[in-house]
Amino acid sequence: MKNAVSRLKFWVQLPFVRLGFYLRERSRKNTLFPRRWLTPSKIIGIDIDGIEDDDREKLDRAFLDLLLSRRDYIKERYNKILIINTSLFLFVAANYFGVVSDISIFGISIKNSPGVAEFLLATSSTIGLYSVSMHGNITVIDGTISYLISKIFPKGMENVLKSALLTDYQFGKYFPINSPHIVFTEVHSLFSILSAIGTAIAYVFCAVVVMFINIKMLLSLWEKSSLGIYSQAAIVYVVFCGIIGLMLIILSRMPGPYRDYTSLQRIQIAEQLNPAHAEALREQAYKASVLDRLELERKGFFKPLPPPSRPSQN
Repeated sequence: MKNAVSRLKFWVQLPFVRLGFYLRERSRKNTLFPRRWLTPSKIIGIDIDGIEDDDREKLDRAFLDLLLSRRDYIKERYNKILIINTSLFLFVAANYFGVVSDISIFGISIKNSPGVAEFLLATSSTIGLYSVSMHGNITVIDGTISYLISKIFPKGMENVLKSALLTDYQFGKYFPINSPHIVFTEVHSLFSILSAIGTAIAYVFCAVVVMFINIKMLLSLWEKSSLGIYSQAAIVYVVFCGIIGLMLIILSRMPGPYRDYTSLQRIQIAEQLNPAHAEALREQAYKASVLDRLELERKGFFKPLPPPSRPSQN
């Protein structure tokens, strides 16, 4: 009877003990390999900093000029595509509200008829996916340009150069760097904060309005289904493109979590230079985890891990 109670207690404790171990392992992993939230521009700078010294001389003004030229070319194409995409969306939205009944794009007249709205929305969504990907490339190039500005030119020129070369990401306000005796007044700082908040609110408001109109149009087209199942398939495709586009925007514009394996790299470097020090670093990093696992193996909550296999010698 006593053994049965003991076994029952063991099986009741088993999932909770294992869960506690996994949570401790996760905490130890986060401590050993912490997460870092980095913007795309920041991760670009960190990665370029890893270029070997022999190749760093190639990061000069000629390379910056090349990036500016290609960035402007891609941005020009992006702006044209954006105009076309916006025109298609505005036509469908205006027709939905009963404002217009036809539109002309590059000399091609498009009149409202069954299935036209679905076709235009599907076309707009496809173009939108392409434009999001294209703008992601622009973001990468702009991040590299920002890095080169901070490395090639004097620190005091950074504000001016970013205002000239990275207009999409600048607030249009000069921050004095070389004049520490000149500082902003409280009113000036307050206006800066309020204008930044106001601009962010305006962007969010516009995004919400556009999303609301899209949802209303899609629901209306779904109810009418002028082409039957084909209309519904087109609407599903539009929603699918919207979800994928949102994911691409988050991945390419927003700060993202990265796992920092600097401690592991430190161990790998020490293995080449000083194996004894590498062993000490490895013990410091993994000792708590190993002892925790061995203790639970001793109590029977885990099966012992098999010994590492050795390569056969022929």
